[in-house]
Amino acid sequence: MKLLPKGVASFPALRYKDFLYADKTRLLYELVNLQQPFFLSRPRRFGKSLTVSVLKAILEGRRELFKGLWIDSSDYDWRPYPVIHLSLSSIKTDSLDSVNKSLLSRLQLIALREKLSFNLATPDNETSQDNVASSNNKANPNDLNLDDPVDFFQYLIYGLFYKYNQSPVAILIDEYDAPILSEIAQPELADQIRKVLKKFYGVLKDSEEYRGFTFITGVTKFTKTSIFSDLNNLEDLTVNDDYSSICGFTIDEFDSLFQDHLAQALIKMKSKGRLEPAATVADLRGKILEWYDGYSWDGVTRVLNPWSLLSFFYKARFSNFWFESGTPTFLVDLIRARRMDLNFFRADNFISEELNNVDVDNFEPGPLMFQTGYLTIRTDAPPDEDDNYNLVFPNLEVKASLAPLLLSLKKPLKDQLLMKRQALAVKACLFQRDVSGFQSAFESFIANFPYQIHQAREFFYQALFISAMALADQYFESELSVAGGRIDLHLKEPRGDDYVIEIKIREAEEDLEKKTQEAFDHKETRKYHLKFQGAGNQIWKIALVIGGARDINIRFELASNWLLTRDNIFFTVKGPAKVAASKTPA
Repeated sequence: MKLLPKGVASFPALRYKDFLYADKTRLLYELVNLQQPFFLSRPRRFGKSLTVSVLKAILEGRRELFKGLWIDSSDYDWRPYPVIHLSLSSIKTDSLDSVNKSLLSRLQLIALREKLSFNLATPDNETSQDNVASSNNKANPNDLNLDDPVDFFQYLIYGLFYKYNQSPVAILIDEYDAPILSEIAQPELADQIRKVLKKFYGVLKDSEEYRGFTFITGVTKFTKTSIFSDLNNLEDLTVNDDYSSICGFTIDEFDSLFQDHLAQALIKMKSKGRLEPAATVADLRGKILEWYDGYSWDGVTRVLNPWSLLSFFYKARFSNFWFESGTPTFLVDLIRARRMDLNFFRADNFISEELNNVDVDNFEPGPLMFQTGYLTIRTDAPPDEDDNYNLVFPNLEVKASLAPLLLSLKKPLKDQLLMKRQALAVKACLFQRDVSGFQSAFESFIANFPYQIHQAREFFYQALFISAMALADQYFESELSVAGGRIDLHLKEPRGDDYVIEIKIREAEEDLEKKTQEAFDHKETRKYHLKFQGAGNQIWKIALVIGGARDINIRFELASNWLLTRDNIFFTVKGPAKVAASKTPA
């Protein structure tokens, strides 16, 4: 059984130690043969750095690392190219001077490994100096300042070009946006860093005749950074159908590579009481897909989160491994600094240009949450002919991470634990059909959110309920597509009963009864219940009818069975802190 490569980003290390590897070399073969610049955005811990490492090994002609992989039996010529590989993930950003010194030190290390002279006035290769000087005035050795990372980057490209007999220099830049993102909450410093990187990446355009294959990765694609405005014919692979599976494990890869690990995990989880004794490999596979599958960059192909999947097999338990590995600091800072509301819980009808670009000065929450991995393209509603995309939560892990994401913004640990207890009470009372208990618990939960952020919009209250269920570790589905339309929220309790929730906003006091009936009529006419009918299960429905932004009226109606007479139960929340309950006859 092959080793699990959790945290392994070096392709040579992965191959030398016989780690498991999903063969992506056919896709990479297609890229390197095109010899043009490419950009790829993927969330953190999604395999970008490993992809870059594989590309480096291919470009250096290290065929011995690829035995048994697709590219080894292809017609690839294995010609070695000089490679500049830069990772900007750990660049120091406390000041502009730190940024420049960090960039310079990385370039100097490459020059040392390649034994390039640091003294351009007395170069190792006089012919190289003459060639560089005559072909581009900017490259005149006497005009370059080797204490400047921009000039040194230029020198490094030209120096390698002539050292390797005028072979095009491959450029691999991993996490290009890390220095900007690390200071995103400080707009002035972030803008200064962006200007430094604009000049630095501008070298790629100036050295076009000396460089060959270029591959750049990052989490976001900023519209104001020069590599996207100045670099000619840069191909963005982010939502390119042909490369949607370039990072992560497809379901086919999961099934072919993890069978032994699945069987081992099944035994271990049963022994620790984490699975029912009768659970099968197929049962465990299904739960893994619920937790970690669902990411899509084309609306068709789905991939599993590699970090979470490997972490699951290491620990033989389900958890929010991706979130626990560290919420992107820049995302939390940005939400806090911009007072971002809960719009990012729902995102419909984006075109590809919007998803592929983030303007840090005036960003849309949907594309930002897409690029950071909290939303993904719907696979049950692929992009239409006009390239309109709908975004959804990828899987249970991400849904269960939303509440902690919100709590991490402001709440100290003791308040987070209190909210978790409140959320667990909401869940328990809901499944016990304890109306007064549910009323009290949910009222206490929403009281944690200041009235200033309350919005008289359905998705806002949907987000609050989602937060409670995620915090209570309750599996749920939101915006679920069925034959008759979309269901706001669906929950399934351990006993097998289904809960279908409809949220409505009323605009005036007299609309309360009308809106409640409208919520139930909406379900009846669209036959939402048909999806959940099964042997012995009951289908419960809840209508939440909400009033204005300051006076929040919530009406809760619980049906004993979809096809039987329902018991109408109402309660009203006046603001986030007061509750009055009443019950009307059926």
